[in-house]
Amino acid sequence: MGLALLFAKSAPVSSELAALKPPCRGPQQLEQDLRDCMADMRQNQLLFDMETEPELIDQRIYEYQAIQSRYRYLQRQARAAAEQRGVGTRAQQALQLQREERKQARQAQSRRRDAAEAERKFQLRREKKKEKRRGH
Repeated sequence: MGLALLFAKSAPVSSELAALKPPCRGPQQLEQDLRDCMADMRQNQLLFDMETEPELIDQRIYEYQAIQSRYRYLQRQARAAAEQRGVGTRAQQALQLQREERKQARQAQSRRRDAAEAERKFQLRREKKKEKRRGH
């Protein structure tokens, strides 16, 4: 029973539980998680300013570091989602897709042209070697 009381007293508060949950992938949820993290940081800072015991001050510092690392993680997730989703309207995204397709087509054509040119030069060198071996 004494062990249950110990765990009951040290159970994390809801904001700490929110910092531990894995983020959802939706952009609105990601944005909300970022806002929650900022609120948790502010709340932690206020509690840190009120603490007087060294152990509790250390606890607040560790909590702040954990919230900070979660915030950075969420920022990376949001950045990756924005890059993956693309920025702009559907029309802008369609235009970007067309540009990418044209770019890939040009690159493929350039590769074919370069390969053909390399083959032509190789054949010329080969013919030149044959001529040289035959004599004039």
